[in-house]
Amino acid sequence: MGAGQREAQPSPAPEYRLPFSRICKFPRITARPPAFEAGIAALQATDPLLAEYLRQTRSWSEPLVESRNAIEHKGWSLPRVNYSQKDSRVVATAPDISGQPFTSFIDTMLDRLCCFVEEFTAHCLQKRMVPQITITELPPRNVLEEAPERFRLTLGAGGLPRWKIVYHFSRFEET
Repeated sequence: MGAGQREAQPSPAPEYRLPFSRICKFPRITARPPAFEAGIAALQATDPLLAEYLRQTRSWSEPLVESRNAIEHKGWSLPRVNYSQKDSRVVATAPDISGQPFTSFIDTMLDRLCCFVEEFTAHCLQKRMVPQITITELPPRNVLEEAPERFRLTLGAGGLPRWKIVYHFSRFEET
């Protein structure tokens, strides 16, 4: 290399980040009912399975959003445990969130969120795959406890059955 010449620097790798809305179009699940239903109606034309899945998701996401809004915007906080005496015993009564004991509410919300994140992500990734490749769901009995793999790649034609997003009430650990 001659004097005054610099070694060519490799060009930076292109960025492959896409806005999430371009990966998978969907209505905001936190939208108010009229906006949500309008989004679901539009989604129904292009992805009816996801539209139904999101519609079913509202059964648990609305109480979660309401609780979050109460904390963020109204200053709500979890009441303290109430202790009372019954005969010669002390009884602890846990506070409620959305009409259910807080431990049950938290357990349910965490379970539903885990299922939602896993299934919604799998669905969006599956939509971005080339037609020759898709994903299949392994039956729970075939999943190893040491390696809890729920989904596996398969051929789009002639492979294992194609997974479809469907709302379920099974616990995350059971899927």
